[in-house]
Formats: sequence, C-alpha cells, structure tokens
Amino acid sequence: MIKHPKYPEILFMLCVFFIAGCSHEIIKQDNKNINSTGKRNVWRNNNIAPGHCRIAGTIVSIDSTLDKSYAKDPCSRKPCNAVVRVDSILGYGSAFPPLLTGKLIPLHFYFTLSPTTKDLFPNMTEFYPGLTVGSSFIGDIEMVIRMNENNKTNRYAIYGYRKN
Repeated sequence: MIKHPKYPEILFMLCVFFIAGCSHEIIKQDNKNINSTGKRNVWRNNNIAPGHCRIAGTIVSIDSTLDKSYAKDPCSRKPCNAVVRVDSILGYGSAFPPLLTGKLIPLHFYFTLSPTTKDLFPNMTEFYPGLTVGSSFIGDIEMVIRMNENNKTNRYAIYGYRKN
C-alpha cells in the first residue's frame, strides 16, 4: 500500500482551520455580552456556575427577623430572608438538583432585600434596588445544605439579582 506523503499535513491543516473558525465564532458571540461600559453583562451570559440555578422569581413574603448574632453583618440591620415563588427556570449549572416552577422556596439574600447603599456595603461597586413583596427578579440561586440537631436541611441563597 502506498501512503500519500501529504495526507497527515493536509489533515493537520484542516483541523487548524476548523478550530480557528470555531474559536472566532465563540469570541464573536462572547463579545455580545459586553455592555457599553466595557464590562461583561452577566445576565446575558448563558454560563451558569456549578451548583447554581438561574430563576425568575417573585417575592411572596419577607421575614422581618434580623440576625443579631454579628453586629457588623448587614442582616443584623436589614431583612435578608424571603419566601420566593419560582416563576420560571432559566437554566441550570452542573450539580444543581431539579427545581419545580411554581414552588415556594426560602431564599436568603446575602446583600439584603433592601436597596444596597454605601453605609451597608462601603466597598461594594455594584448596587441592587431592593425587593418588596410582589417584586419580580432574575438571579442565580445556590442551594446551601445546613446541618442541625435533627437532620440536614436545604436552604437557597442568592448574591445578586436583576429586578424585573
């Protein structure tokens, strides 16, 4: 059998062109997520972190109990816990268990349900408008497993959101 001397080189060049073409398209798509200030718009980005789920939700009730265990914690001054209705699932990151639309979940807001301000978060550069009962938002939630005396319980938590 006679081997064509250029066959491996041609195959290699075709692979290089194919990979270069694909990466150019990925970069072009990714650049659509850059807003006018030059920062990446995370709400348009389809990448969801492992262990997270992107939801559209509505605040059903707010727990006004403040966490007094640590005086400097923003949750000791503003409410951080709410019951949220999951209006729709916008995507899952890996390892997040299925969540049902319409389900009511307890959700902890790390940056409180109040509007974020410099007095609460002096080093923060992104600010959130705050949420009240009936407010709709989009955000990436995570499931936090907590252990107590009886058994483990699941709790959901969120850092940032976009108000609808």
